[in-house]
Amino acid sequence: MSRLCTLALVFGLVAPATGTAASDEISNPLMVFAACAGRLSAEMEHKWLVAENPDEVTRQRAAMIDLVDAIRPPERGREVLARRIEAKFAQAALLQRALFSTDEAEARQAATLARAARHRCLYLIPQIS
Repeated sequence: MSRLCTLALVFGLVAPATGTAASDEISNPLMVFAACAGRLSAEMEHKWLVAENPDEVTRQRAAMIDLVDAIRPPERGREVLARRIEAKFAQAALLQRALFSTDEAEARQAATLARAARHRCLYLIPQIS
């Protein structure tokens, strides 16, 4: 299956599960990639904060930024940056709640939501051997 077909299939399956974005953003690959770049940025920074090796997530983030850059029209830079920042803060909030919440159920739920968001993003990155 070609990469284009794979991406089309992925957007058909993954987009409805993204949740927080407006409906027009869900079907827009640029905004999906931008949100994922932001989420992976939060994951990378979180790894730094908890003294874990961020190398893998750093590579994943770079791959997502490459996808954003490949399809971003020059005039949409501000919109893309805003989406990245919004998603980064959302992911960071989940990661912080998962780590620091004194309510076990809340911490578990936040960890589950953060992990699910990250996995949806990783599914979009082409796997390079």
